[in-house]
Amino acid sequence: MHAEEKEDTRSPGPREKPKRKDANLTGYGTMIENPDVIRLCTELGMSRQDVWQLRKEFNDEDSDSTDTITLTSFFFLIQEQNRDLTKALLRLAVKEGDQPPTRRLTFDEYLRCVVTFSSFTEIQVFQFFFQVYADITQQRSGGTTVITVGEDELVQLSQDLQMLQFAFAGNIQVAQAHFAPPSASPIGTSMENWTFTDFESFARQHRVAFYPLIRVQHNVRRAGGFSDGYWAKRIKERQVLAHVLTYMKKNHGLLPKLPWRDRIWSAVMQNPTTVKRVHDRAKNFYMSSQQ
Repeated sequence: MHAEEKEDTRSPGPREKPKRKDANLTGYGTMIENPDVIRLCTELGMSRQDVWQLRKEFNDEDSDSTDTITLTSFFFLIQEQNRDLTKALLRLAVKEGDQPPTRRLTFDEYLRCVVTFSSFTEIQVFQFFFQVYADITQQRSGGTTVITVGEDELVQLSQDLQMLQFAFAGNIQVAQAHFAPPSASPIGTSMENWTFTDFESFARQHRVAFYPLIRVQHNVRRAGGFSDGYWAKRIKERQVLAHVLTYMKKNHGLLPKLPWRDRIWSAVMQNPTTVKRVHDRAKNFYMSSQQ
């Protein structure tokens, strides 16, 4: 357990959770309050037990029973240190455009952050951190229409990754010497005004240099006792769900035919297969969208 910060401007005492009439319909009981977070977990096929595993660790850090945790506890749970690079993850605790928490997090905020970042694909991880430094470039330059990362911010990224105890600076110098962008590229001979295409290409060619970004996700994914394999399955289920919903929209709500193996297994064993569970969720999502 960690020492709590003395000041707390967000949660002066225990809060009573608002009651929702449809709480039991979500499958998560009253653990989650925000409808957006409920949808996020449902799309991924997270069970009530999955959410409870994260809630239990959260409760263990909530020593004062305020239904919130400090940033110290947050970074302990995701097995990261409080640094500029990792602090950017707090953006994911709230809706886009909202102010990230600065002292304490509610469970909904913690869950949204962990689940969102853990369910990112590799390219989404790169996009997220690219956007973090692109925003700094935009603030410094007074706002631009093209989203790029400037040389100062790339240097800052190098320094931030060094703080994660990786030899990024040496790697980037070696990588840059071998990087030969086309003449039309805005990179030229400098590291100024990289678009995401430049950034991703460089990152994929020199994976060792950018491995710390993937490692941050690996550590966050271990919250609640989960693993990379667990989250890979959740990502796959969300992708399948999206395909099924697209099919239903094109076919007036009709579900694609369930494979006979899944039909037999679900009926005989009374234990729905992954495909059957996805079909059931898709049906609920579709019906909800038609109301």
